[in-house]
Amino acid sequence: MAHRHVYEAIDRTLRDVRNDERPYGGLTTVFSGDWRQILPVIRKGSRADVVDACFKSSPLWQHVTVMKLTRNMRVAQSSQEGLEEDIDFAEHLLEIGEGRVPVDKSLGQFKVQLKDCFVEQSHKLEELAKFVFPDLLENYCDPLWLSCRAILCPTNEGVDSVNAHMMCKLPGASREYRSSDKIVDSEERHQYPEEFLNTLNPSGMAPHRILLKHRAPIMLLRNMDPIQGHCNGTRYVVNQLHDHIIDATVATGVHVGKRLLIPRIPLVPSENLFPFHMQRRQFPVRIAFAMTSNKAQGQTLSRLGIYLEKDFFSHGQLYVAMSRVGNPNDLKILTLCGYFNQPGVYADNVVYREVL
Repeated sequence: MAHRHVYEAIDRTLRDVRNDERPYGGLTTVFSGDWRQILPVIRKGSRADVVDACFKSSPLWQHVTVMKLTRNMRVAQSSQEGLEEDIDFAEHLLEIGEGRVPVDKSLGQFKVQLKDCFVEQSHKLEELAKFVFPDLLENYCDPLWLSCRAILCPTNEGVDSVNAHMMCKLPGASREYRSSDKIVDSEERHQYPEEFLNTLNPSGMAPHRILLKHRAPIMLLRNMDPIQGHCNGTRYVVNQLHDHIIDATVATGVHVGKRLLIPRIPLVPSENLFPFHMQRRQFPVRIAFAMTSNKAQGQTLSRLGIYLEKDFFSHGQLYVAMSRVGNPNDLKILTLCGYFNQPGVYADNVVYREVL
């Protein structure tokens, strides 16, 4: 969900272009979204900062007419019509998204008990991987099969550990690609050795070290050719691994089957997190067996695993993760956050009711 300043900037532009002081220059504008999903990301921001960044906090919101959808189409399309467990699943997702699931205050402000039917009882990543990617060796050559299933994690660290685990299961030799990192200001380069820059992994940038195999699923991290569908977040399957090019094919969406030759490009962090400006020359891709809950927004999957090596920490993350599938039998959750004095399995369900 975009920051309110984006909507306000578009509003000012249209008023200037059309010489009309009405909202959006008098044009009828359609917005779509779900307030139960993840709100704008404000680094180190408080709850008040996050709520203030929402479109609902903008003066433009008073001019918006709200129309609500009443049917969960993902559940309707993936499940049998009228089946009681499917209706219960759709209602349970709404309860999670709206914070109506009872919270155990003795464990924490947002702790809710997960239903046993969703919990991976073995507490092993290997069993969760087998549930999401059954018969991997027989099916990994099918791009559609690979792209319609994933494991979601709260953090990039969890994503990296799951991807490393899954890459070991793919047959064939892996190929390693290492980035070339540098400080943009030549006068500061002597203060930060390249070995130190290699250890940094800012959000939105490719890692310094990428291990890939033939037929591995990957995700593009930059907009390369939006008209042809080669956008940030698109999932691909690797065809060939060359020295300076990765040959990949789109695995999802209306542009499925289209081929892209991905080069190494200069990448810079999207936010100024460091006291210097760095540049990384690397392939703009990540392995896509797993992804964060934030990155999964908008995607529909046929088989889903949620790996909670840490609890979810932001509004809507649990709701977004669980709602990627339409059938409750296609969802399993593995959590490493145990509470030995309490029966059942618990997870954080952070909900800011003031935005709903």
